[in-house]
Amino acid sequence: MRTAPLLLAIHFLLLSVQFYAIAAHAQEISTECAPAQEQLKAAELASAQNDLVTAVSHYKTALQIAPACVEAAVNLGVTYNRLNQPEEAIKAFQQALRNEQSARAVSDAIVA
Repeated sequence: MRTAPLLLAIHFLLLSVQFYAIAAHAQEISTECAPAQEQLKAAELASAQNDLVTAVSHYKTALQIAPACVEAAVNLGVTYNRLNQPEEAIKAFQQALRNEQSARAVSDAIVA
């Protein structure tokens, strides 16, 4: 059965992504996310009030404003997971990984 390995992979991805989300939340909003700060705060408030559909909407808007915002993509994935929408969660996490890899590549290029 193919779903069991996929679910296991998603579980490990969620653990690592949730750690990243917690670490990102503890810090100030990144430069990539600064233009979407208002949407991120609204999404966090909605999520804290368990209004997950509204949180998804704000995270999506944040990503439209700041497509490279890893925090928005990660938190969107976590929120989709809480809504029991694993396919959407996976898409959001994949976007977060792409954004993180792009940011890391740019950072490495600047340092080099």
